[in-house]
Amino acid sequence: MNVFDIPELTITEEFREQVVLDAMTLNKCTPFTSNVQGSNKLQGTGAVWFPEDKQYFESVYEQFILKPEVMYLFFMDIGYNAEPHIDSEAYKLEKHGGDSISPHFSADSYAGLRKTVVQIPLTPTGDDYARLTYQNEFKAWTDHAFAFTVEELHGVDVTKHMRLNLQIPFNIPIKELYQIYKSGNLVRT
Repeated sequence: MNVFDIPELTITEEFREQVVLDAMTLNKCTPFTSNVQGSNKLQGTGAVWFPEDKQYFESVYEQFILKPEVMYLFFMDIGYNAEPHIDSEAYKLEKHGGDSISPHFSADSYAGLRKTVVQIPLTPTGDDYARLTYQNEFKAWTDHAFAFTVEELHGVDVTKHMRLNLQIPFNIPIKELYQIYKSGNLVRT
């Protein structure tokens, strides 16, 4: 299992639009460009946004039973993609000589929190959303959250539009998080 849907976890269209507007107009984003050399590098630029005030995401935090430690935004610019990679120190050392392969992984304070990520796609919507890909599986746009593992080889197709997601990391393997979800202990219904 690489991905599972969480249809109960949603945001309002008004909040979605506000987050996208804020990400584009406020100076709350930390820019990042990968410095990995070679064919497996994360291609593209992005930003990771760590709002200091948890109240900004209060409407999302309150939907969780198992409370996340942090939420952030991940941005991928037009024309870029994420080559297949695994978010781990071992993979980073083996494949990239220790260089950062993605901004969400290189943020030292949050690196240990990522085994599974709950993601809410923000923009673009529909068929314009660049898919999250695994070797034999992919995840396209949804109007609700889904969880995906970062412990398996994954990437993102080339995006034809700016791609922005709300990401909520958990230091729990995806199969275990799925059992927490199925038992009714991840999000409120």
